[in-house]
Amino acid sequence: MIVLQIIGSLLLAVILLAVLWPFKYKIEYSYQEKLEYQIAAGSPVFSYKAKNISGEQESSMRIFGIPLSAEGKKREKKERSPRPDKKTKKTSKSLPEKLKSIYQDDLFSRKNFWHIYGLLRDILTLLKPKYYNINITAGLPEPDLNGLLLAFYYSLKSSRSEFPVSLKVNWEREVIETRGIISGAVLPLRLIGQLLCFLLSPTTLKLLWQLRRQQKSEPAKLEQQA
Repeated sequence: MIVLQIIGSLLLAVILLAVLWPFKYKIEYSYQEKLEYQIAAGSPVFSYKAKNISGEQESSMRIFGIPLSAEGKKREKKERSPRPDKKTKKTSKSLPEKLKSIYQDDLFSRKNFWHIYGLLRDILTLLKPKYYNINITAGLPEPDLNGLLLAFYYSLKSSRSEFPVSLKVNWEREVIETRGIISGAVLPLRLIGQLLCFLLSPTTLKLLWQLRRQQKSEPAKLEQQA
């Protein structure tokens, strides 16, 4: 019985340290038709490193310095050969095309937009990056989407005295390219609480239900087009 109490106390101490100790992070990324990144995050309790450069992935995790996975574990993405026996061919959509599909299905309503904007604003407030520099070039499928993006950008910019994020909107073609560096620290307990409040809110649950309904309707649309 005493042994179980000791083990329970140790587990409770570890959990408290994990959620109450500031979690430092550094993220470097770029997106030009494909995403590449390097991530380093951790505290004395838990640390995580990952990178995806030129299609090669590598990741490692540690708890109290003890590795949970093989250090330097690498995975190379393999191209999948097409399956000729399938009647319906699924073509992968680009990011602007996916945004256009969401917009046309009324998922990108003003209410949903400001709901997601509120989450991003609160997370940025919690993350409190000590340093960040982000450059974005974007051209969305619809002009009013570009307008909403500009409204979102200038709303964030006006709320901060220093905002090292540059946005260039391309009105002539659909494109999304970005590159940046972000580093800082966050208290895990506050971040977990903010995410739970967002996920359990009625607006988010309704949005998830709409996305699920859209995914179910996609095969029927493909069959009608065939």
